[in-house]
Amino acid sequence: MRTGHALQQSALEMAHVHGVRRLVSEHQFFVGELSQRITVRLYESQERDWIEYEQSHFIRTPLQADAYQTSTPWGDDALYALNLAAFEITQWYDQAVRDGHRPNNSWLVPNPRFHNFVERSSSVRS
Repeated sequence: MRTGHALQQSALEMAHVHGVRRLVSEHQFFVGELSQRITVRLYESQERDWIEYEQSHFIRTPLQADAYQTSTPWGDDALYALNLAAFEITQWYDQAVRDGHRPNNSWLVPNPRFHNFVERSSSVRS
């Protein structure tokens, strides 16, 4: 008899299944004087030897034409990936403050592809 784990493994190895990743951890933090909490999720790629990350918000300060979105959202390990995600936001925040701009919550732009798993639809019954 197969266990649930064995069934899960084989299901993820079936034809047409790709992009498999496993949630490693989720981290939340604030930046400077901004009141919006930022969430970063780290995923272990099952197809590549790296840790992918996704973030709840991007940053767009008065110094930027658009919100900064990296083209390489991954790192060699979990700590490096988390540091990259935080650095991408804090570097722009720090530069804007150094240039005399007053922090504003509008600097954080929600990532439309980030889904909050904690919030449940009102149509879902427990």
